[in-house]
Amino acid sequence: MLSFRLAFRNIFRNVRRTVLTLAAISVGCSALILNGGVIFNIFRGLREDAIYGRHGHLQIFRRGYAEGHLADPNRFMIPEVEYPRVQSILSGVPHVTTVTRRLSFSGLAQNRDTTVSFLGEGVEPEADAKFHRQLSIVAGEGLASGEPFGVLLGKGLAERVHAGPGDYLTLLSQTTDGALNAIDVRVRGVFLGGLKEYDDWTMKVPLEAAQKLVWSQRIEAIVVLLDDTAATRAVRERLEDLFPKNGLDLEVRTWEDLALFHNQVVALFRRELHVITLIVSVIVILSIANTMTMSIFERTREFGTLRAMGARPRRIVGLLLLEGTFLGLAGAAAGLLVGALVARVVSRVGITYPSPPGSSRPYVGGIDLVPAYVIFSCASSVAATVVATAFPALRAARTRVVDALRQ
Repeated sequence: MLSFRLAFRNIFRNVRRTVLTLAAISVGCSALILNGGVIFNIFRGLREDAIYGRHGHLQIFRRGYAEGHLADPNRFMIPEVEYPRVQSILSGVPHVTTVTRRLSFSGLAQNRDTTVSFLGEGVEPEADAKFHRQLSIVAGEGLASGEPFGVLLGKGLAERVHAGPGDYLTLLSQTTDGALNAIDVRVRGVFLGGLKEYDDWTMKVPLEAAQKLVWSQRIEAIVVLLDDTAATRAVRERLEDLFPKNGLDLEVRTWEDLALFHNQVVALFRRELHVITLIVSVIVILSIANTMTMSIFERTREFGTLRAMGARPRRIVGLLLLEGTFLGLAGAAAGLLVGALVARVVSRVGITYPSPPGSSRPYVGGIDLVPAYVIFSCASSVAATVVATAFPALRAARTRVVDALRQ
């Protein structure tokens, strides 16, 4: 207890020195918190874009779809008669809020003398709006159930086919039995989905028109939205248990399984986060070590006096480590306050980031305070202070009493 009191009092013996040390620790701690907050905010934005821009939380396919649909797509379509049974099961699963059907196809779009290839996405107009909160209509209006042959074009596709709202296109595609079929559609609007490749090739077509074009009533996927992203894996496991019991040969994939672009960007930024964290940690340790070394050097005669009065070297080391721990805790608390304040202000104002790789629009974000990373930053700052204190403390304890008293 005496060592605790001595260590605590020693902190206030030289206020200028203590303030400098606390400033170094708090700046390092807040730098870690803010850097991690920026990266985690980007992760959250990419996740929301993947879920509410393209994939939903879960997608349900015929079993074996992932491995075999490219070689034989018709074999892995879901019969329309199974959809009500799937809907009935989903209605009893917690966290499920919205369900819709999708049908993907490819074809050619003709506008007068211009013909381009496209990737079609057959969707249910009313439900699709809930699945594409991240999608922006930049011209015209969205899909409407009252116009079954009104379509939306990605911005890049609209530029390639030279079409805008109100123009009529002829769509040509292959039916499920290998024949060619064509329908006329009207462009209702042009959208920006946030991913350049998606905008350059995608046409959103009401499901009814898409099924008439490919001459099939089957669907490719059933897409599910949840009220809590954290429940995605639990709902998936629940559905994978229920489908076989109800005689349905279906498989469930999460948005993480489908969002390859998201996964690649997150992997890239996560490595960057680790590197920056390492660099900041080294800078923090060096700056704290320098401050603590100067502080301990100035007190060499004091340690010599303690040794002359019978204090053992390990007690000197323990006393200095306690001082470092107190300083680390105080500096981490100050860094947490500064980091939280800056994060709150910056998040309210917003930061406009450049477009991520492959994206077609800038991203406005902020700084997230992730509890686990905040705790890690504070703990790292305290640990760095203790480590930075250890070396000069050992050096002070090993100095001969006579040499210490002469300084």
